[in-house]
Amino acid sequence: MKKHSKISVLFVSLFFLIMSSCENEPLVGFDSNDGNPFTNSLIGTWALSDFDVTVNNTSDVGGMSIESNVEIDGFNPNYNLTFATNTFTTNGSYSYNTIVTVNGQATTDSYTLDNVTGAGVYSTNGNEMTVDGSFFEFTFQGMDLSELGGEQTVNFAISADGQTLTFTQNTTETNSSGGSTTTSIVNATSVWTKTNNTNNSCNVASNFASSAETAYNNDTTNADLCDAYRAALQNQINVCGDSTGEIQAIIDGLDDCNGTGSGNLLFLKNKIFTYADGSMETETYNYDGNKLISITYSDGSATNFTYDNDILTRIDNYNDLGGLGDYVITEYNSSNELISYTVYITPNEGLRFDLTYNSDDTINIKEYSGDHDSQTTLIEDETISMQNNQITFEDDVDGLEATYSYDNKNGIYKNISNLKTLNLINIDFSGYIDGGNNNLLELLETENGVSNIHEEHTYTYNSDNYPVTSTYNFDGAFDSTIEFIYY
Repeated sequence: MKKHSKISVLFVSLFFLIMSSCENEPLVGFDSNDGNPFTNSLIGTWALSDFDVTVNNTSDVGGMSIESNVEIDGFNPNYNLTFATNTFTTNGSYSYNTIVTVNGQATTDSYTLDNVTGAGVYSTNGNEMTVDGSFFEFTFQGMDLSELGGEQTVNFAISADGQTLTFTQNTTETNSSGGSTTTSIVNATSVWTKTNNTNNSCNVASNFASSAETAYNNDTTNADLCDAYRAALQNQINVCGDSTGEIQAIIDGLDDCNGTGSGNLLFLKNKIFTYADGSMETETYNYDGNKLISITYSDGSATNFTYDNDILTRIDNYNDLGGLGDYVITEYNSSNELISYTVYITPNEGLRFDLTYNSDDTINIKEYSGDHDSQTTLIEDETISMQNNQITFEDDVDGLEATYSYDNKNGIYKNISNLKTLNLINIDFSGYIDGGNNNLLELLETENGVSNIHEEHTYTYNSDNYPVTSTYNFDGAFDSTIEFIYY
């Protein structure tokens, strides 16, 4: 089996995907079109025409010299790069040939990457662009170029007719770690052609908004990505229209991307339930940064969340005696989208959920049962829709439909990372997280033509537009009041 490294890259210089926010100056220059229908502005969508890169590494490890060389030559691109004022998104596919040489021994390979998406922020100064984010991903055999990580600066030029954008980068970096020193020389070029129908294509506008949503969902506390998502949604309205008001509702839910004008990013600390019989329960939420690491319950039970490189990889449920009752293992695709998760239930029951992302933005979920070693019996098949990191519609093969309605205020879980993944797991297993950027108002279930309001919430809000109380009805009857306390 081949050993592969997967890395994300800016233009065609190689570095790991970095999504942290940075200070950005306004876009400089290239704002006059001189009657040219394409204009010579960066703003808009550019289609990849060609790219190539070489990386030469020289390493000194304990007095021994190791030389390696990577050559990448792209072909068959179907890949777009879209610039807003100081943010960008990418989506599409491309292929490339590689020649990897280590101490004179060369290996060749060819790769095709599909459904690649990226996003980030950028600033320009003359013909230089500084980017925090990634334009490409590359996978190739046996090479570790993680030492090239960091914010990147490249030169760019736009042709006189405004139709061709060229990026070039020639850098030398030296890094020392663990007694070894590595010098890397990167020479890279990519050429892009501006599309003619950027402002007229509803399909392009919708894809742009979808890419911006994916980037924002990966870090909902990043104001730059939030602004990019909101701008992409507004562009989608301008191009496609919004007869149902659904897109505008998403924009309203984002507010000013900084806590509904207050600048406060609140994290849920406690949910306190008071039931009709007077009994009470409390849930306490604990975080590492914006990552939810545990929920503890007043009965002594707990749920722990584990991450790898900020991606949720495992959920453990413990009973009130501290014993492990069940746990969840997740699996992702190259875009860090959840594609499968398996629930291991004590003593030997297993449930596997496989997710397929459809072209109409729905998600199909198939549930299989079995034991801890294998889950092969199909027991459920449903299709769902999501917006704002939250489920909006479910339709299973047995004819049961569920429609979710939300407010346009700040969700109690809004600022937690991996929120889409948590909601996808919640829909079928347990009740970790039951909301996204907004708060659930009503869950309407319809079966055989008969509809029933299964769940219903009525909220009061604080000055930051986060809920502070909820009256919760279940199947038409009062269940509990809920108090929300924040950090």
